[in-house]
Amino acid sequence: SKASANGQLLEDRVQFAFALSKYAAPPAPG
Repeated sequence: SKASANGQLLEDRVQFAFALSKYAAPPAPG
């Protein structure tokens, strides 16, 4: 993350949640 101090944790959690959602998502049909 490139956010500083106050925004750091939030951005990291967003990035982690996004990566996790991509990992947990079922394969696209086709």
